[in-house]
Parts: sequence; C-alpha cells; structure tokens
Amino acid sequence: MAADATEKKKLGPVDEGLIRSLAGLLNETGLTEIEIEQQGLRIRIARQAIITAAMPPVVTAAATGAAAKDVDSNPGTVKSS
Repeated sequence: MAADATEKKKLGPVDEGLIRSLAGLLNETGLTEIEIEQQGLRIRIARQAIITAAMPPVVTAAATGAAAKDVDSNPGTVKSS
C-alpha cells in the first residue's frame, strides 16, 4: 500500500476542471464512459447506464371484440356457416 501512496504523491493534483469537462461531455453526448491519457496520467469517467424494459401491450377480450365488429361491418365480409 505504501507504494500506491507514493505513486499518487508523484502525480500531483488532478485538474478538477478537466474532470468536470469530461463529465459534461458524457451528458451532452449520451455516452456512458470516456477515458483519456495525457503524459502518463489516465482518467476514466463512467456512469451507470439505466436500462429499462418495455412490456409488450396486452390484448384484452374487449379489443378483440371491437376488431370483430369492424370486420362484420365491412361490406366484403363473407361469413362462414
């Protein structure tokens, strides 16, 4: 762990404005992540994608009854016996 702390100290402060600009790009473009590398410093900004599932429409008996009435009112309808 001491090596990680030493590495962080060598890098110096991270440009907060750059982080905010990259986060703004995510919002503007609809991307879920962006990563850049400059002079050995790699910055990756990511956000969770929210995935929603749409349910297929439910066909009810009332809807099928209405469709049957429309067919019956068509003058070219031939009824079976």
